[in-house]
Amino acid sequence: MGNDKRLVPDFRIDQYEGRATIIRPDRRPVELLLQDAANLRSIVTRYALQVEKARPLGLPVPKDAAQNFLSFAKRLAYGCFVDATRGQYKILRDALDIVTTEMSKAMVRGKPMCVEITDNSGEYLPWEWLGVLDRGEDHISEALSTLGFAAIVYRRAPQEEASHEGMAADYLDAEPRLPVLFFRNPELYGTRNEQRFFRYNKYIELLGPLPEHSPDGQLDLAEHLVDPSGGISGTSRDRPDQAVHISCHHEEKVDLKTASAFSLLQSESLLKFGRDDEPNFEISLSNLGFDLTVANIRRESVQMPLIFFNACRGSFYPFTTESAMRVLLRNGNRGVISTAVNVPDDAAAELGRFFYERLLDGDCTAPEALLHARWALLHGRACPLGLLYSYYGIPDLRVLPVRCVHGENPIVNMLNGGSR
Repeated sequence: MGNDKRLVPDFRIDQYEGRATIIRPDRRPVELLLQDAANLRSIVTRYALQVEKARPLGLPVPKDAAQNFLSFAKRLAYGCFVDATRGQYKILRDALDIVTTEMSKAMVRGKPMCVEITDNSGEYLPWEWLGVLDRGEDHISEALSTLGFAAIVYRRAPQEEASHEGMAADYLDAEPRLPVLFFRNPELYGTRNEQRFFRYNKYIELLGPLPEHSPDGQLDLAEHLVDPSGGISGTSRDRPDQAVHISCHHEEKVDLKTASAFSLLQSESLLKFGRDDEPNFEISLSNLGFDLTVANIRRESVQMPLIFFNACRGSFYPFTTESAMRVLLRNGNRGVISTAVNVPDDAAAELGRFFYERLLDGDCTAPEALLHARWALLHGRACPLGLLYSYYGIPDLRVLPVRCVHGENPIVNMLNGGSR
């Protein structure tokens, strides 16, 4: 079963330690000098916390609130890049001109452009938030002038992907249904909506939810992530899990108000799938990474599933040195969808549903499905927070078989008010 769907980037952003290069075909590259890793993390931390404080809560979002948030976040992103690039205003303007010019070309041709971001440094920067400042008409125009809404954006992390490159197929097997292993914290209201969607969608085979339905009463997250063929009870499955959906609390293990500067530098985050008095249902990110690394030494070749990490701060967690996204990609998972900051529970659940509905049609890649989900959430609920999600991994990953081929260009459907 081959995959003839290929994304061709209109331009690439290669981010390394200390620099970022914007590359277009047959054009001179633009290079931005970046702060060192420690300063960059401090700058992005300040940006992320401001975004979290300003993000709209509750659904639906008032349209003026959505517009104001998008405008504010774009300005924050620009300021973040000013600080990150040591005040290279002229070069930064050149880079921003590339982004806005390519967005304008895409609008003229009626098709969203494609952007590849290769992150060789491990440090998150909010590229998807760059765009035209002071658009000012309405929330739709504000979104269309933002890179993450105007383009199919996917991120690569070569250091995490390299050891698994030779065994990664670019399709998820959904014949007859897509097996989805569901980890959830039942305290989160949105996980109930997610469970109902998985259970009653005719193209999804729901496995779980875990850990509440775990036979041994343990979380066993690393065990399932390393062996997607094991099944819930440890019995062998006919084929590996094709998707793992994770909805939980993601918290720091230190109190930010009382912690010393040294303890902040050494802090780590915790994934919680139960109440505070249920230690069996939690795991630190460092322990998860260690367990996955040890288990992977013994693992045989297997196609690793797509992971949708629908918990806060998966791509970047302030004051910690590790990210959930990097841990999961090092596990060999072919794709990871992850959040940049804290996303409200109800918006997170709806964004996930829109993503799977679009992906299961089979006629688009995972990054395209994420773009559609952003627009469905914006059009249906005036919620702009889909932009807080990023896709990492194989850009051409999609579902087979193809069940529905859409005739119109995606940008046309978006402008008409829907994701289909």
